[in-house]
Amino acid sequence: MKNFLLFSLMVGIVVALILWWSPELRHQASDLLRDTGLKSTSATLYKWQNKQGIWQYTQNPPPEGVPYKKVEARSDVNVLPLPEQLKPDD
Repeated sequence: MKNFLLFSLMVGIVVALILWWSPELRHQASDLLRDTGLKSTSATLYKWQNKQGIWQYTQNPPPEGVPYKKVEARSDVNVLPLPEQLKPDD
């Protein structure tokens, strides 16, 4: 067991060094983690109201002069409400 842990540690160190020296491999590893869901991703969205008072969420800022808030949208967070059939009975 001790030899296995030592071997695993050595492999981890070698992989870390390879990723550190190769930005391309580091980028590919990051993409792989993101695509498999092991690494969360986020995007900046802009929340603002249009002239009719309807809330808008866009990736680009609203027209100049329109007040807005920046919202961080994460891929690992559910923003939808829980459906009625999944809510616990009280």
